[in-house]
Amino acid sequence: MGATPFTERILRAKLPKGFDKPTDMKYDGTKDPQEHLTAFEDRMNLE
Repeated sequence: MGATPFTERILRAKLPKGFDKPTDMKYDGTKDPQEHLTAFEDRMNLE
């Protein structure tokens, strides 16, 4: 695998069945970056 900050264990982890990876959350630089990160974290919370 190419250069990545993730460990092999993380790269090989299975996502929960039915997990829907967000494709509409690209940051475009026009809004508050902290708000974007908070929204992304909320959406990615798997608990």
